[in-house]
Amino acid sequence: MEPPDKNADEQRKRAEERKECGNRMYQKQKFSAAIEAYTEAITFCPTWTVPLVNRALCHKKKRDWAAVIMDSEQALRMDPDLFKAHFFWGVALLETDRCEEAIRRLEKALQLAHDREAAAEDIWRQLARAKYKQWCVDSTERQERRDKMRANALNDLALRANHLRQTGVDEATINAQIKEQEGLLEEVLKEASARDIKGEIPSAFTCNLTMEPFRDPMTTPAGLSYERSYLQEHFNKVGHFDPVTRQPLNPKQCLLNKGLRQATQEYLNEHAWAW
Repeated sequence: MEPPDKNADEQRKRAEERKECGNRMYQKQKFSAAIEAYTEAITFCPTWTVPLVNRALCHKKKRDWAAVIMDSEQALRMDPDLFKAHFFWGVALLETDRCEEAIRRLEKALQLAHDREAAAEDIWRQLARAKYKQWCVDSTERQERRDKMRANALNDLALRANHLRQTGVDEATINAQIKEQEGLLEEVLKEASARDIKGEIPSAFTCNLTMEPFRDPMTTPAGLSYERSYLQEHFNKVGHFDPVTRQPLNPKQCLLNKGLRQATQEYLNEHAWAW
């Protein structure tokens, strides 16, 4: 058995001291000083992911997205299950308009942070931003394709009308045929654009407190459903009663509604504007 590496222990001790210094600087919002301290900690202990992830957070505060990605990627090479690294990377991708990549990172972060309620709530909000932003991009592209399709189709109809005139068809007949074809064209384009029209989210998929789509719905014995984090906050800060009916309510009586969660997720996937 090899003797303990005293030098390694000393390096780790010095790394922890610099990490704690970085934490103090972060609390004071001195992010550049915190980055310097975390960098020293990493120098002393290159395989320790904590100061690396903390440094990524500081870069996030400074909106240095390239540095956020670099630190997050390095941390994940050492530990692929660091939900904070996935989260920070996802936010950096979102802020640099790489929405599809951001969604994948944020979904992974949410999966890994399932038992950390506060963190999961933050991740969920950024994921919602990413999915809505991606919908806006996709919706704009689809509208441009529809506009091009309409222009091409109307041009074809104009050519057809000229051809009919040249073959001696009377103007009334031509106008009737063209009008019918234009009506069919607009009907098809209207149906194709339905997925890009914002609507009202069904109340069945929204929290009775926030009116926002469910992530983790909890259902009471009265049949009312609330987002878990907000219901827990109500119990902690206000009292053990139903926020709507005002009737006494024991938190243990509330059950996670997995069916409603799945139904809400399916609705959001089909109506991305609702994110």
